[in-house]
This record gives sequence, structure tokens and C-alpha cells, in this order.
Amino acid sequence: TGGTNTVSVSEAGSIETAGNTAYGILNLGNSNETTVSGSIETAGNTAYGIINVGDSNKTTVSDSITTAGVSGRGIFNFGDSNQTTVSGNITTSRDAAFGIYNFGDSNETTFSGSFETTGDRAYGIYNTGDENKTTASGSITTAGDTATGIYNAGGDRNQTTFSGIIETA
Repeated sequence: TGGTNTVSVSEAGSIETAGNTAYGILNLGNSNETTVSGSIETAGNTAYGIINVGDSNKTTVSDSITTAGVSGRGIFNFGDSNQTTVSGNITTSRDAAFGIYNFGDSNETTFSGSFETTGDRAYGIYNTGDENKTTASGSITTAGDTATGIYNAGGDRNQTTFSGIIETA
């Protein structure tokens, strides 16, 4: 907590959680930096791989995040001007689960890996707010009623550039 923290999970490292509302990594504050080249797995409902609460946080994932609970989030940014870069894989497998959820303004997501969501109302990338920017060249696969690859909800100037594959079933 407090901001300007640095968290690194190496290739050999892994984080596993099993309970409801259990988080792999929680950054509370501004200007935190998280780098994951290992893996994160959560099994409980409303459990998140990485949650950043604050502004100007930077998250980089090159391996995998897996959630198995209802309303799970691979990465949840709650605040403004957060940067998320994913070249690995994010997999969610229950209803209302999101690969990346940005709640705030001017968040930037760059994605070249793969997202797979299975569950009703599940989203690959979900942006709520204004002036969020998503650049994606990977693949997003969704399966479930009203599941969506990329969803932008907000009043102003959200921008999505996508050159990959989105498949819904």
C-alpha cells in the first residue's frame, strides 16, 4: 500500500489463491509497478490475478493469469492513467469474468497474447470511463451468452485498435 511499490514474479515463480475475494497481487496506491513472467491462478469467486487501486500503475504480464471463479478478473485497474501490457495468456472460466477490466479514465492496454473467456457476460477486455486506449494484436475467444471480446462503456473518446482475431461462440 502507499504507492511506488515494485512487485516481480519471475519465470520460476507462481501465485495461487483458492478463496473468494482472494487476490494474487494487490497494489493500493499510485505509481506501482508489477511485472509477471511467472503464473497467477485464482479459484474463488470475485478473485483477481492482479488488482491496482490507484492511478499511474504499470502492469506487465508475459506468462499466464487464470481465474476460475464467478466474477473473476485477470487484471483489474481501478483508477486513471494505468498502463497494462500483456504478451502472455489470460484465461477466465466462469460467468461475469473479465480478462482485463479498466475502470477509470485514460487507461492504456496493449495486448499481443491470447484471452479466453468461457461464461455468460464474460469479456476479454472491458473499459469503463473516458479516453481509454486499447491496442491489440492477439486473439480473444469468448464462449457464453452475451460474452464480448472488447467492450467500451463511457462518454468520450475511447479508442480501440485491433489487428488480431476475435472469436465468439
